[in-house]
Amino acid sequence: MYRLLPVLLFVLLFAQCVPVRKQTYLQERSPELKHYPKDTVVKSLLVEDYEYALQPGDILSVRISSLTPEEYDFFRQAGSTGGASGTGQDPLLTGYLIEPDGTIQLPVVGAIPVAGMSLQAARQQILKAVDGYLKSPTVNIKLLNFNFTILGEVGSQGTFTTFNPKYSIMEAVGNAGGLSEFADRANVKIVRRNGERVDIAFVDLLDDNLIESPYYYLKPNDLIVVRPLQAKTFSTFTSRNITFGIGILSALTLLFIRLGN
Repeated sequence: MYRLLPVLLFVLLFAQCVPVRKQTYLQERSPELKHYPKDTVVKSLLVEDYEYALQPGDILSVRISSLTPEEYDFFRQAGSTGGASGTGQDPLLTGYLIEPDGTIQLPVVGAIPVAGMSLQAARQQILKAVDGYLKSPTVNIKLLNFNFTILGEVGSQGTFTTFNPKYSIMEAVGNAGGLSEFADRANVKIVRRNGERVDIAFVDLLDDNLIESPYYYLKPNDLIVVRPLQAKTFSTFTSRNITFGIGILSALTLLFIRLGN
């Protein structure tokens, strides 16, 4: 019995370890790494020139300023900057909603179509619309409802908000406190609403080719699910039972030895 204990303990400890190759993000092939020169670009990946396209249901903060005197500036009079800071109000309640027809409603100016545009194109569209009403106007807009949810083997589960429309899954993982030791980095699930359809895809955070994936950049309301490795189940339940069993067997063995003496 005692001869088997070291073997059992070794198997138990080894089974609980997660190899480095299952924990390293965006890793390269080990044989190639040995020959990589230092301070030199060793690989180039083609990254999609991604620009988020606004869609109905999005909420925009629209800040318009100009050289027009305040008494004639209807935006300042109406207090309609959208998402104004320092008011204590929820920005989602003070922004401009993109209506089902793809437009936002601005005071005096009326409906301005912005759906399907990037933030930069929408800014130019709004600037063009208000140019006839104000002197030397400037427009700044932000997307207020870029939320994503990340669940599973992360440091901090929950729903997060970003004002960066070009936000990657690696940034999301970092924002959530990183992944745990037992996270299955090779099979991270992304649930994405696509119109009336819901798409489910898997990405491999261990592969540096992830950067070229259409799922590298998130979209509003994406759900990221990080599953655990089987090693976690073994570590949490099986190893506990094995350890308990070894303890019982050891105690019984000692008891029989003492009784025999």
